[in-house]
Amino acid sequence: MSTNFIVKNLKEFQKALEQADKDRIKAAQTAVKVEAHRLMKGLREEIKAGAPGGKPFSPLSLIAQARKGKKAAKTPLARMAPLVRYGTKQTENGMTVSVGFQTYGTFSPRWLYLVEQHQKGFTRPVTDKMREALIAMGARLGRSRTAGKKRVSNAFFLKKTTTQIDIPARPIIEPFWDAHKQEAEQNIALNFYRKMRGERI
Repeated sequence: MSTNFIVKNLKEFQKALEQADKDRIKAAQTAVKVEAHRLMKGLREEIKAGAPGGKPFSPLSLIAQARKGKKAAKTPLARMAPLVRYGTKQTENGMTVSVGFQTYGTFSPRWLYLVEQHQKGFTRPVTDKMREALIAMGARLGRSRTAGKKRVSNAFFLKKTTTQIDIPARPIIEPFWDAHKQEAEQNIALNFYRKMRGERI
């Protein structure tokens, strides 16, 4: 003796499952995009404040401060904040989302090179032309301007033994992600559940 188990409207049921899968994928993608946008704004603000992930950048040298002037931003790399983006890219395995200085799209290769250089630090050789230019800048500043207890103009007159200028590393992406990774993962999960409940996120 056997028993037959009959499922009616199987075709409609399969369609419903396929649509549910599509809805879950779309909800997951939206959840990630929403969090990526939030992270983008947060990274911009922390760069402007000079402390991605709560870790302050190395301060500007006296030369850099003097060249920027009183009205200019004193925070290192503050001009790079507006360049932070979040982007999506379709691949064979689905969609990838990135936050930071994009390596694809319309991002300038020149700016990307500068970002990479500043994050790891670099040195600049002191040429005769650079030495002359710095002396001229220092002379224009005059001996009356000071920064703390040091005369700003004195910083432009390099010693003869100075053959290079060291620009310290100022990490951006790594400290930011280390500080916000756990929160981001929690937000993505929450965004997904809210989206699946039909909420607007």
